[in-house]
Amino acid sequence: MTILGIGVDVLHLPRLTRHLADNRLAKRILSPVELREYLSLPKEDHGRRIRFLGVRWAVKEAVYKAVYPVVKPTWQDFTLQRLAGSPKPDLTYHPRDSLLLLRLGRIHTSASHDGDYAFATVIVEQSNQT
Repeated sequence: MTILGIGVDVLHLPRLTRHLADNRLAKRILSPVELREYLSLPKEDHGRRIRFLGVRWAVKEAVYKAVYPVVKPTWQDFTLQRLAGSPKPDLTYHPRDSLLLLRLGRIHTSASHDGDYAFATVIVEQSNQT
């Protein structure tokens, strides 16, 4: 395994509190799959909504740091979900130009939140096809 890049990010979750009133931030940074899941969360459950947005913000910041300048993704080019039957996060890359998929290898993701902080680490392997 050859590592293309490593990215980390820490986010102070209260920074997102003001963005809960409308969904502009969610619509900007979440993929369509993530946005559907976010909008299904109860509006009155601010803590859960902030953690949902915060973890994805941190993961996407971390992956950007790991892949730039090999690829220059948008926020919505990545989707963070749980693997079926597992607490392990799965980060998938789905660029608008499918040829960009060939530039990245496997993506390893770790994300957590504790108190007022969300943490993310992403390791991206170099593609075998470049």
